[in-house]
Amino acid sequence: IGSSVYAGQINKAVRQYCSANLAALQQKQLGLFVCCGQPEKAMSQLELGFPEELVQSALIKGYFGYQLDMKKLNLLERLIVRALGRHKDELEIKHAAIESFADSFV
Repeated sequence: IGSSVYAGQINKAVRQYCSANLAALQQKQLGLFVCCGQPEKAMSQLELGFPEELVQSALIKGYFGYQLDMKKLNLLERLIVRALGRHKDELEIKHAAIESFADSFV
């Protein structure tokens, strides 16, 4: 189960799904991942965003990078992103991390 991180939070629908299905999800072998533009905060955002019980029972946790498309942001969002030091479109996908994550389930 994964989510992008937006303003320091994982997607609300993902968070709600995990909370509503926590008991069933804890019975599965699953991994959790995030995609965000601040790699140094990725694991803390994952741990704070998903239910604690789910984080503890996850087989693996991962960070897969991010894609920043400034054209899709509104003015306030662009200002926030610029305050974080980003000024242009960026793409940094961690393909090796994705492959390693997937291999954990083989």
